[in-house]
Amino acid sequence: MKNHMVYCSATDCIYNDNNKCISSSINIEGPSATTDMQTCCDSFSTKKGVISSIKSAMDNTGETKIRCTSVNCHHNEDCKCKLDSIKVDCSCEGCNCASPKETYCSAFNLK
Repeated sequence: MKNHMVYCSATDCIYNDNNKCISSSINIEGPSATTDMQTCCDSFSTKKGVISSIKSAMDNTGETKIRCTSVNCHHNEDCKCKLDSIKVDCSCEGCNCASPKETYCSAFNLK
């Protein structure tokens, strides 16, 4: 699976480090999505209650593997993203999301 740069505005996600995702892989969900807002980053996990030392111990390569179920997206090829970089945005106020459903892949492009 290809490695990507993932930018992220969900500031309360444990994998967000200065608006970049430091997770080694993420899952973009939205199998029947026809718009970006119908997708979500299912890998989102809130920082609340997590010890900060765990975050620093995570893989921080700056590249992330993206699994994507949004089969209607132009960039999806065999459930993998073809783009070199994407941005995960948030639909919540202040980008302090509480769940994956408040995130979306702004790179979604309907086939």
